[in-house]
Amino acid sequence: MTAVDPRVSFPSPGVIRVHNRALFGDADGAACRMFLERVFLAESVGSVVIRGGRSPYAEIRHSPDPGGSIPVVERIVALLRQLPRASVVDGDLLPSPINRTVLPPARIGRDHRGVVRYYRHGRIVSSWETRLDRPGRLRLRNRALHRRSGRCRAVEGALMGVLGVEHCRASSSRATVQVAYDLDLLDPIQVIEILNAALAGADPTGRIDPLDLHLPLSTASVPIAALATTAVPALGPAAVALVAFTTFRSVREAVVDLARRRGRPGPATLDAAVMIGCLSTMAILPGAVLGWCSSLGRSLITRAEDDARRMLLGSFGKRPGAAWLWRDGTEIQVAADRLRPGDHVIATAGEFVPADGRIVAGQALVDEHMLTSESTPVERRVGDPIHAATLVMAGEVIVLVKAAGRQTAAAEIRRILDGTAGYRLKVQRRGERLAANAVLPALALGAAGMALIGPSAALAVLNRDIVTGPRMAMPLALVSSLARCAHRGVLVKDARALEAMSGVDTILLDRSAVLARNGRADGGFIEALRARGVRQVELVSSDGEEATARLAALLGADRSFAGIPPEEKAALVELLRAEGRRVCFVGDGRIDAAPMRAADVSVSVSLRGPSTVAEDAAQVVLLDRDLSRLGDLFDVSRNLGRDVRRTWAIVLVPNIACVAGAFTMGFGLMVSVVVNNLAALGALASFVPTLREVAQLEAERRHRQEIARAFVRRYDDEVDLVGDAADVVEQCLVRASEGVPVSAARSPSSPRH
Repeated sequence: MTAVDPRVSFPSPGVIRVHNRALFGDADGAACRMFLERVFLAESVGSVVIRGGRSPYAEIRHSPDPGGSIPVVERIVALLRQLPRASVVDGDLLPSPINRTVLPPARIGRDHRGVVRYYRHGRIVSSWETRLDRPGRLRLRNRALHRRSGRCRAVEGALMGVLGVEHCRASSSRATVQVAYDLDLLDPIQVIEILNAALAGADPTGRIDPLDLHLPLSTASVPIAALATTAVPALGPAAVALVAFTTFRSVREAVVDLARRRGRPGPATLDAAVMIGCLSTMAILPGAVLGWCSSLGRSLITRAEDDARRMLLGSFGKRPGAAWLWRDGTEIQVAADRLRPGDHVIATAGEFVPADGRIVAGQALVDEHMLTSESTPVERRVGDPIHAATLVMAGEVIVLVKAAGRQTAAAEIRRILDGTAGYRLKVQRRGERLAANAVLPALALGAAGMALIGPSAALAVLNRDIVTGPRMAMPLALVSSLARCAHRGVLVKDARALEAMSGVDTILLDRSAVLARNGRADGGFIEALRARGVRQVELVSSDGEEATARLAALLGADRSFAGIPPEEKAALVELLRAEGRRVCFVGDGRIDAAPMRAADVSVSVSLRGPSTVAEDAAQVVLLDRDLSRLGDLFDVSRNLGRDVRRTWAIVLVPNIACVAGAFTMGFGLMVSVVVNNLAALGALASFVPTLREVAQLEAERRHRQEIARAFVRRYDDEVDLVGDAADVVEQCLVRASEGVPVSAARSPSSPRH
């Protein structure tokens, strides 16, 4: 069969099947792609499925036609005849000069059997099948996600980094993505374009996740074991087999842990010993429950970590999904990720700036709250820098693009938060070391229980779980703390600062940090710091003695150091630490790198705006340059410490009680399993109020965004000059903070010309 000799059949109504090895043997080949580009120009064609194998073919599915499939075939043939005369170069047809339908790469729509699927969505073609399409809600399916968790994470990350996406969840088991989005900022086509771009840049090898049946099998073992021990003894062999499967996994993990720890037993050794004990004493029901709890705990730990990260990244560092490209006096809408340095984009009232750059024409009143948490809109004119994810409240600007997509300051803030969210708190690591060091004493206690009381007590003593609860709860504690900070314009780059800040007793302020916000000194924040336990607030400056002393007196600082050049500030920090102080240095993160490395905690005031956070040496960056945020940082640090202590108390007390109860009250294994796992769930549940608080902060943030957009809709026609708009904006935001509605109804965005 040749490239110009296809075989056509009609297996069912609405389906046209075209067999041709040369065309469909390689779904990525130029010949196949050119064929598909022409086929999708036929308006009635809804999807195409390409199947390889010994006899490759394409199934073209089309909408009903009164004449059946024949008129559709004739339309496709007419479109194909627009191709150049069939000629083959290295097995592929020569490209056509006429306009084409843009297809995504075949690999992002290929399932594990090699089948490639394409679907029409209005003006674009993608590999995503629409399963649900309601206003603001989408559920899409792509079989290329099946058992590919890496691709699912890439899709979630890409979507949650876009302004207007409120929630998304990708499932590798169902190969689906559910998206909730803001109709004012995105439409379904833009969501699908973002998904296409995300898959195109994710895991090209297409590695399939190993099949994990541990949780479903351990779940099935519980009712089977219960029936086997109470009503249906014939199920006993099946129950034993399922518990043996769980035991085998526990033993395998214990062996790996022993090898990693160079022969020293760890918590995995205890888990394996308990499971072996259950199997050897035929305690099948307790063993089944224990295996299920262990498997469920692993799943909950993974889910808690993913949900915590999703909660944090769903709020900050977002970038617009689309942009209006300004070219030769014409505005063209493109995906924001396709912008390049040197492009010109236009942003008008009610729109988010799509890229970092410099204003080359126009002026605007810009709300930077989404990026820096700055509460007051700022005026931007020609020559001023402007950043992606900031909202134009009034006016119109043309921006020369400096950075777009994943290179913007918003994207950099997102990457920083993503990295910080993966930090394991020092107290968690300390607790895990404690649990590991307590294994040998636990084995000794178990042996004593065996000798004094019997195997049930021995297993109850060995079954200690002080790791699962903290592993579920600690990521939530950290992420909620990071979110609290970010909502106040405090970007935490290094989570160690959160743990250390509550112990700081000395603040060393650089002059540049004090004058960063508006050029004036305001010492009101110092009293707030002293109320939080700070003993000394000191000022360091390269200025002369008189100017430095005057500024220190104005602030209310305890001591000042004048004439200290930047290279000697680190020695000053070391001197203070040698006196037994816990020092927080506050300065310029690009100039004062050395003293920041020497301090216990380093805080930078963002003198040059969000675009420099990547080069900033500080652990913490105050994006809105407000030193009163230091008090917020103290509060968040202390709340984090309180939450961690509460978590350990919730977990440790029941574990200790179960060990004591095994010797004094006859507690058996089942009591230990139930109590310890309830303690782990209690540790997780204790963070529900904290998560609600974070959700409330995010709701307030979104409400403020709605207020800003409502202002634009209501006042854009009335206010033309940026200077006049500033007063109206302030009044609008003040009224909204007092609960006074600004606008009762939404209205669609104005059309572009």
